[in-house]
Amino acid sequence: MFKVGHIDNPAGIAARNLLSAYRLLSYEPSVTLPDTSLKSSFVVNKPKSKGKSSQAMLHVFPNPADEYVVIAYKLDKEGELSIVSQDGRIVHSQIINPGQNQLVIRVNYLTSGIYIARMVEGKKVHSTKFTVK
Repeated sequence: MFKVGHIDNPAGIAARNLLSAYRLLSYEPSVTLPDTSLKSSFVVNKPKSKGKSSQAMLHVFPNPADEYVVIAYKLDKEGELSIVSQDGRIVHSQIINPGQNQLVIRVNYLTSGIYIARMVEGKKVHSTKFTVK
């Protein structure tokens, strides 16, 4: 028995690539998460009203990024996460749920520059900048 796509198994890698080519298998290479001591971008938005004391969090690391970013967040209800380029184009967008707390997003296809991670939760918008090398 062999592991399909295991690094030491050329037959498994070929099988994985063939199944992926025919769209019978969805494959995304694993990403090793970074050390938490890396430089990051962090924003905490506290409501100005004295009502419900909810706190939204949006944390992006590593910053600057090479291949991927980890976006940690805290939501009270479903929201949308977008990555916006300097010229205002949305280069990535997806729905995020309060049960999750972080996403790993590949950025190796993006050109070098400054991007904005924007999280929309109902009428609230939270954003923070990060850099792609």
